[in-house]
Amino acid sequence: MLAWRAYPICGDTADLPFTAIATVGVCCRAIHYWVIEFAAYQKIWRLAGVDHLHVNGLQNKFWEPDDSVVASIQSCLTPLWPDAAHCAMPVIASGQWGGRAPETFRRTQTLDVMYVAGGGIMAHPDGPAAGVNAIRQA
Repeated sequence: MLAWRAYPICGDTADLPFTAIATVGVCCRAIHYWVIEFAAYQKIWRLAGVDHLHVNGLQNKFWEPDDSVVASIQSCLTPLWPDAAHCAMPVIASGQWGGRAPETFRRTQTLDVMYVAGGGIMAHPDGPAAGVNAIRQA
């Protein structure tokens, strides 16, 4: 599934397809729809040329258990072929803030992630600048 809302902006000039975060829930985690394990799902998208994928986050605002999130991160960082170094960048999001970053690193042992913490920055009690500092300090 492509995020068709981006099409008017990029048209047919984009080199890679845009993935939609919603596809992860529908394809991999929604029990009332068809279900595919994330390890297989991410391979399909990577073969299509996608270089980063949303993997949720630890203690996320949805229902996904932390072990599942860690497995998703590891599957993105695993090369598709033994002799290929290409991996996909896991995008960690969903209720993230500076206080969750240390546990994320402890569980994954990698900094090769995008740590998206919009709410953790913008909703910080001391304002967005303090939210940015909290992420940096973590």
